[in-house]
Amino acid sequence: MGAFAVSTRQDTGGNESMRSGAWPGEEMVAACLVQSPAYVVPADGRHEENAKLIAVMRTALPELLRLARVGLASER
Repeated sequence: MGAFAVSTRQDTGGNESMRSGAWPGEEMVAACLVQSPAYVVPADGRHEENAKLIAVMRTALPELLRLARVGLASER
């Protein structure tokens, strides 16, 4: 099994391992696991890009929700 993860810090190249407990889980904002045999296979095969999109959307969501509330308030 492998994983593509998006973190709040740059990769140190230290090859942290989930199994060893050295995985910096508190710094991860998104992760997509690649399993062998594959249990889930995205149709586009873009595991890493999908993990990055999840992280970007997580960051953008509060502002998008704020703008939606402003729009709803102006309609009233």
